[in-house]
Amino acid sequence: MIISYETAFANSASDSVSTIVRDFESAYQEH
Repeated sequence: MIISYETAFANSASDSVSTIVRDFESAYQEH
């Protein structure tokens, strides 16, 4: 249970980070 929760949390965190990085790169390239 705990391992599954940590894995799900890690996957969510990675998706969030990837999205933030893409948004940051897009904003940076616009300038």
